[in-house]
Amino acid sequence: MKRRNLILAFALIGLFLLAGRWYFRVYVRQKPFGIVLFVADGLTTSRLAVTRQFAAGADGRLTLDYFSRVALLRGGAADYSAGDPASSATAIATGLRANLRAVGVDPEGRDPRSLVDLARAQGRSVGLVTNGSLTGGAAAAFYAKAKDAGQTEEIAKQLADQRKFNVVLGGGGGDFRGAMKGGRRNDGRDLGLELQNSGYVLAKSLADLDAAAPWQLPRVFGLLGDEAVPENVELAELVKRAIQYLEKGPGGYLLVVDVSQIETAARANDAERVLRQTVELDRAVAAAWNYAGPKAFLVVAGLQETGGLAMNGYPLRSDRSVALLGTNPTSNLPAFTWASGPNGRSPGQALKPDPAATFASNAVATVSDALVLAEGEAAESVHGVLEATELFEILKREL
Repeated sequence: MKRRNLILAFALIGLFLLAGRWYFRVYVRQKPFGIVLFVADGLTTSRLAVTRQFAAGADGRLTLDYFSRVALLRGGAADYSAGDPASSATAIATGLRANLRAVGVDPEGRDPRSLVDLARAQGRSVGLVTNGSLTGGAAAAFYAKAKDAGQTEEIAKQLADQRKFNVVLGGGGGDFRGAMKGGRRNDGRDLGLELQNSGYVLAKSLADLDAAAPWQLPRVFGLLGDEAVPENVELAELVKRAIQYLEKGPGGYLLVVDVSQIETAARANDAERVLRQTVELDRAVAAAWNYAGPKAFLVVAGLQETGGLAMNGYPLRSDRSVALLGTNPTSNLPAFTWASGPNGRSPGQALKPDPAATFASNAVATVSDALVLAEGEAAESVHGVLEATELFEILKREL
């Protein structure tokens, strides 16, 4: 009798555990192990259409075209309707709107915890990748506090002293070294050397990154250029390596990817480079999708739109790449035009390629909504029209 009761008790316990496991798998959605957030300038419907045509013709497809969730993202700074990289990224990184050029702080001086801080508190490994400068406004919004994004030496100091990240890959190396070593720092500190002495693998090239064993959870700090990352270093490769490092952490990870060279090209009215860099973004997203896996939460968010790039005329559906540049043969109009920037006609100058309607030393931001695209089990929250600060809340819930 006792033995039969014991067997019955174990059977009931087993059924209970199986039912609990089934209920958990079916009705309780686990938080994603990997969260990858891309931020980039000019992610609008027109930019995607032009990039698609540039990359593969009008009938081609981008990786971004396969994302299951798309929403409009309302941006802008706290004091202006248009934002800049610093203020636009700060809204996503902290959930608070910042004034133009401010990084990580709002107009009331509040010091919010960023997504990076919250991810660390949840036991996640965290990484930052950019193909621009690590001290640039969009990248800095996720770790620094400054009223002016131009304070790059102070921003570099915060990045080095706080040591929040397991993996950091990007440019801006000149802000980490003193003038005696070819850098821009006035305090004489060599922040890269300090990071190396504290246990980071300091890398100045992809070859140096090979010293960080991907089967461990290394601490890696890559200063891959004094300004931006050289264009022969593919963003997709940096994203792949960052995920390979971060996924070894038992608590999951958050990876932030700043695709800053799109904005750099837009400020200069360089349409071809803008499109090539947007294709680079698409390839990096494909790498993240491949290496993070189908259960990761991938988010690609537009920041401000710089310069107001437009493709004009009636290109053939099969036209792509350099065939789109110059003058459109059907309309005899410039294939690409800008709203503002250095290619605007100033007195006595002839019309330039990629002409701008209004001359400015650098193209300025337009007032426009961006796109946010999402994929993964957590993507159902991305729909409709979202404030940039609401995107912060969506990401926060998944940490």
